[in-house]
Amino acid sequence: MNWRVYYDAERSSLNDYDCPRDGVLIVVFDNESCGRLLLHGFDFYMLISGQWVGADVFGVVDYAKNNLGKIELVLQGRSVTNEQFEKVMRDAQNDNDFAPKSARSRMETPRK
Repeated sequence: MNWRVYYDAERSSLNDYDCPRDGVLIVVFDNESCGRLLLHGFDFYMLISGQWVGADVFGVVDYAKNNLGKIELVLQGRSVTNEQFEKVMRDAQNDNDFAPKSARSRMETPRK
């Protein structure tokens, strides 16, 4: 699966398992149902058996207690100003390494 992590410090990493572990704003990856999926707004991002999911600290602890061997990466999110987030979101939406966005997924942002 193709994926890219966008950070707060105007950097990104493509399919890099040695990427920085904190400062994450958006994780972008190809998705059959919506073209590209833009995962954002989570405290943590986990790559589990080849699939990205967002979680809060309790979700990370719960999953790790029961399925530690399936977690490939855990990255920590960061809050930034609206202006900074919007710039990074535009970069993620226009990333030519991914299929065009064709729909919105309920898993892209945390539920309130």
